Amino acid sequence: MTGNIHLAAHMAAAGLKQSELAQRLNAHVEQLTGKSGNVTAQHIRNWRTGKTRWPQERLRLALKAEFGVPILDLGFVPRSSGTTSEGGEPAPAPVRLHRRTQ
Repeated sequence: MTGNIHLAAHMAAAGLKQSELAQRLNAHVEQLTGKSGNVTAQHIRNWRTGKTRWPQERLRLALKAEFGVPILDLGFVPRSSGTTSEGGEPAPAPVRLHRRTQ
């Protein structure tokens, strides 16, 4: 498991500690969803160490809002290949049509 040097670099550039980033992300989650976020310093630690490589969608959106860069630029790795668009954002899920059979 390798650490997430990109997230660490963005945090250092912004002068953010893990607990401070957690508080800021919780505020972003609340703005996005209307519900309080539950990000802790442990979440941030897991991201920085590489233990968690792809956060939940609402957290990815909060991270993008906080740092102003695509999630891939923060060093996160999608769970499977081919899940991102050309701009580095998660690609929309394919539409599955349910056809009637006769």
